[in-house]
Amino acid sequence: MAIPLNQLERNPSQPRSVADEEKLEELITAILQEGLIQPIAVHPTSESSYQIVAGHRRVAAFQRLYPQRSLKTGHRWSLQNRPTGRG
Repeated sequence: MAIPLNQLERNPSQPRSVADEEKLEELITAILQEGLIQPIAVHPTSESSYQIVAGHRRVAAFQRLYPQRSLKTGHRWSLQNRPTGRG
C-alpha cells in the first residue's frame, strides 16, 4: 500500500523530536543509491490520515527527496493490534 506523504502524521509519542541532520543526509544518500528498502509502519487515524508507528526518519528523508509522492507502507496497525511499547 502506498500513502501520500500529506496523509502521514507524526506520532506525538515519538522520542526523537529533533533530527540529526548528518544522519538524515546519510539516509537520503542511501535512499538515492538503493531505494527505500524497509517500508514504514502506520495506523489509520481517520479515513484519509495515518499516524507513523515506525519509520519517522525514513519519512523525513523521503519528504526532502520527493515531497509530492507516496510512500510504501509495510504494515497498517489497527487499534486492536497497535503496539503498546511494552515487551
